[in-house]
Amino acid sequence: MELDETMITLFDMASTMPRQAFSAAAWKTRYALNFKNLQFKTHWLEPVEIQAFLKQLGARPTMHANDTAIYTIPVIYDPKTKRCVSESFDIAEYLDETYPHEPKLMQSGVKDFDHAFSKEMFTLYPFVIPPSIKIVREPSKAYFRATREAFLQKPLEDAIPKGEERATEWAKLKKAFTGFAGWSDDKVDNSREPGSESDGKNKWVLGNTPSYADLIVSAHLMWIIRVLGEDSPEWVDLKQWDGGRWGRLLEEFRIYEGTD
Repeated sequence: MELDETMITLFDMASTMPRQAFSAAAWKTRYALNFKNLQFKTHWLEPVEIQAFLKQLGARPTMHANDTAIYTIPVIYDPKTKRCVSESFDIAEYLDETYPHEPKLMQSGVKDFDHAFSKEMFTLYPFVIPPSIKIVREPSKAYFRATREAFLQKPLEDAIPKGEERATEWAKLKKAFTGFAGWSDDKVDNSREPGSESDGKNKWVLGNTPSYADLIVSAHLMWIIRVLGEDSPEWVDLKQWDGGRWGRLLEEFRIYEGTD
């Protein structure tokens, strides 16, 4: 393909929605590019074409399974360096290194937070992955179902928690978020007046300034909204957890939702 040499290209997963973006992984990069105030465009890929397309593009595989290279979104192509960069965390590090202007994405503790948060989000997957098939375009539905059922190890319809299991798993997720709400309690500037607009406590994940850690959380919140809907019982409940912290966090990053 002929790559745009005037701005960064973000390769993201297509959907049936007018604003197509829904993947949590790609939302991390979408937020990061906007947070750094970098001009970019989005190239939408059908899930079924991602493997072949990214391999031909020369992107690095993000994992290997049974000696087979696996290619996933997000990937960016940056004409400044003529590089394709794969995987959301690696992209964030690359953006800070290549474009060292403020604001910075990376802060002390981001990698540890990413590891801890990603581990806990396995609880969220059965709530959001199965319904995602409803917004996948027809040419990719069979592929999407097959790959996600292989990941969840059961049919999509059976993977969605129900009844007592649903209540238990949702409570487990809530407990995890409450733990992350206290992640920065020992990192904030306590000299600031509590409750003031400049008070960082209970606002940013890693302290007094926003970082990639906040984008990681917001990306998963956006995933929930895009797949389940803003009026869904799940989002209506979650946005009120921890004194409404997560709903407020997402609102802070609404300005970073473009482009496309």
